[in-house]
Amino acid sequence: MNKTSKAILAVALGAGLFIGGYYTCKKTTPEKIVEHTVYEPLPPIHDSIPYPVYISETVPVDPARIIQQCVRDGVFTELFPERIRTITDTVYLEKSDTSQILADWATKRDYEETLFDRDTLGTMTVRTSVQYNRLGTIHYDFTPVRKLVTREIYTVRKVLPFVGAGASTYPSVNAEAGLFWKQSWGLSVQGNYYLAPNRYAEAPQYDFGVKVLKMF
Repeated sequence: MNKTSKAILAVALGAGLFIGGYYTCKKTTPEKIVEHTVYEPLPPIHDSIPYPVYISETVPVDPARIIQQCVRDGVFTELFPERIRTITDTVYLEKSDTSQILADWATKRDYEETLFDRDTLGTMTVRTSVQYNRLGTIHYDFTPVRKLVTREIYTVRKVLPFVGAGASTYPSVNAEAGLFWKQSWGLSVQGNYYLAPNRYAEAPQYDFGVKVLKMF
């Protein structure tokens, strides 16, 4: 095969790679969908239950043992620390204890609890108070969140053709054509044409080569 035939073959190979890649790329261009999920806080919700209604009540069978039951449950431990050391201690009430029990009965105690605090659900907090053996108004604060899903569509080319040209100080010019497969490995044909070939050596005026490329 003479030089002219080699040149024609190299040009035909490069052109074939580029043209074939171009039309293949147009036919095999799938869409890649990437979903992004975020949770957006919504306006808080505030409300209350002003009159909680009990669903049942239990009256002690033996009222005389109410104090002992309270001692076992740890209720009066803070009222009579000097008389209650263990849950089996017997406590006898005196007239002076009545004022302490009444003060405890009339004491208002406020409670607050966070039921949940999660990125996917939101935050909910409840508040209430207890006084005179009655549950007060139940307040709740709820900050909901909304799930937002956004989709981004990307075009992913299986075959990506390319061409290029350049020059050097030899002096010479070059041209290159090829393609990349799935934006990873590529193959190209490159030709160099020497404008001033070396007269003192049997150097060709042009040459061709094949390159394997890798895209990162």
